[in-house]
Amino acid sequence: MTAIRVAGNEIEIKWKGKGALSLTSLFDHLNRRRIIIAFDEAQKLRGPRSNEILNAIAHSYDYNKNVTFIFTGSEVGLLYDFLKISDASSPLYGR
Repeated sequence: MTAIRVAGNEIEIKWKGKGALSLTSLFDHLNRRRIIIAFDEAQKLRGPRSNEILNAIAHSYDYNKNVTFIFTGSEVGLLYDFLKISDASSPLYGR
């Protein structure tokens, strides 16, 4: 399980197996109200789940108008490498 802490409240998300939650469905659910999701040190999101994260963000950008993302990081070059906004094969290309 992975835990996410928001303003002192913790949410546990099951990523695998029965009852697992995808990021896409989480963002779709959060779209019911206006919300801002901030990723601090977002360059650290690179890794095995990076494609799932990028696809979920691209889906949310297209379909969830109440969800806004903020990306921050101290390693700007790595942050751009993660987002791949200039790479035509990236889900976030052109967004």
